[in-house]
Amino acid sequence: MSENNKLSIIVPLFNEEENVILLYHRLRRVLDNLSILYEIIFIDDGSTDGTYQLLRKLKLSDENIIIVKFIRNFGQSAAFIAGFSIASGDPVITIDGDIQYDPEDIVLFLEKIRHGADIVCGWRQTNSLPLLIKRCPSITANFIGSLLFGLRVHDFSCSFRAYKKNCYKGLTLRKGLHRFIPVIAKFNGMVIEEVKIPVSPRKRGLSKYSFLRFPKVIKDALLLKITDVFLSKPPEYLFKDADYIIDTIIY
Repeated sequence: MSENNKLSIIVPLFNEEENVILLYHRLRRVLDNLSILYEIIFIDDGSTDGTYQLLRKLKLSDENIIIVKFIRNFGQSAAFIAGFSIASGDPVITIDGDIQYDPEDIVLFLEKIRHGADIVCGWRQTNSLPLLIKRCPSITANFIGSLLFGLRVHDFSCSFRAYKKNCYKGLTLRKGLHRFIPVIAKFNGMVIEEVKIPVSPRKRGLSKYSFLRFPKVIKDALLLKITDVFLSKPPEYLFKDADYIIDTIIY
């Protein structure tokens, strides 16, 4: 990556007051070592704890922070699309705010981008039995996604990814469809790669995971398969404009 390039980091946050400060400092340490221009876009997805207040304090000492505050909780798809819409960097990295992913691995994603990938997907590696049990629906969805689309992505649900701007420009998504952005990119002939990344158990705050999302993941995969068979591009009803859900943006 040349010195003239800029990197954008998008971090969705929902009630992560116990993690946001530590995550910020870990991101800063990695990004400062890269010696490139960067911005960190924190999306406060309707938090009801002190997450937003902590973000405001961080912003006072760091002009590279951008804060987007939603009027209520809308989920990761809306958070990523809001981040994409204001990101000035290329590429963009998306990463969760619960510190289960290591920001040090950002360099692995950037290396794949340098070598021609349009999207780089994280592939979570874990030997933890509780994490494996928790991921059973995700593993099943990964199998179905690969079977339906012939796309060799092992982890559709991992939100730690890198995107070139051409992959998301003008894209808006209905809730939950962020995991299938690589499928939509495949429709357009883009190059999709993976990197193996460790995942740690959550140490602070409450998990936002729910088994209830599993049927919707399968439904979304089937809907996209029908699109792939019968249409040249995803239909309008898959998408939703996220502009109206933003309460405040602080640059």
